[in-house]
Amino acid sequence: MVKRLPFLWRVLKRAFLDVGRDRVLTYAAALAFYTALSLPPMIVLLLWLLGLIGNDAEAMLRGEATGLVGAAGGQLVDTVLDSADRRVQFHGVSAIISTFALVFAASGIFGQLQAALNEVWDVVAKPGAGLMAWARKRFLSIGLLGVFAFLVLVSLAASTAISALGLGESATLWARGLNFFVSVGVFSALFAAVFKFLPDVTMRWRDVWGGALLTALLFSAGKALIGFYLSAKGLGSDYGAAGSAIVVLAWVYFTSILVLFGSELTQAWLAEEGRLPVPNEHAVRVERVIGGEPATSS
Repeated sequence: MVKRLPFLWRVLKRAFLDVGRDRVLTYAAALAFYTALSLPPMIVLLLWLLGLIGNDAEAMLRGEATGLVGAAGGQLVDTVLDSADRRVQFHGVSAIISTFALVFAASGIFGQLQAALNEVWDVVAKPGAGLMAWARKRFLSIGLLGVFAFLVLVSLAASTAISALGLGESATLWARGLNFFVSVGVFSALFAAVFKFLPDVTMRWRDVWGGALLTALLFSAGKALIGFYLSAKGLGSDYGAAGSAIVVLAWVYFTSILVLFGSELTQAWLAEEGRLPVPNEHAVRVERVIGGEPATSS
């Protein structure tokens, strides 16, 4: 392990330096914006899906949102529900409209995430790729949205089952630890799929699992700390009725930074090992030029 310390230091240094070069903060802001557009239909559809596995879908979603972001998360869920006719939203034409709205917004989220990951891997889509490339990206976004929805349901169902065990106060710490590991496992699968399929590079599963696990650990630990910090700072109280939305946007922004930093760590690790993936048939590698001189991914 001691012999690996210089290698780990180079990986960490490379990843931190590339955060600025790859405009991670800018892409995180774009992800927060598109997430804001998708939140209302996402909440409506999640409530409908949760209703299939539980009797009190609203309480489940409100509790999970409060646990992630603090009181502002639960308030945002209440705001969306108060502005929607629940008897209509879950059925018929309104449900179809909500689905299309969510797919449209999600395609923007995954489109921005793909652009960010392509920048991390120093590739760009081939010019003039045309309608087929556009359709491929949209279908890929829909597929990943389905994976995301399924894994969120698994995570929520697992959290609910653990809470329902009724193990008593003495086992609360054990239950929270189990819930944390379930969350890490679920998000590891999600990030592995994102890292493998979204960027325009040819990735092997063995190249993504380590980075996906590390990103899931960062995300699972960081989301709680960020939610606690935002709640403690009372950020939402300064903005009145819009406060809950602002807190949620800030939470999405900071957690997006964690996810993109995880991709930087994955790229840095493979680069230091000399195992960078090659662009796929839809992309070409780009070389950074700074001051007229070619720049490597340092």
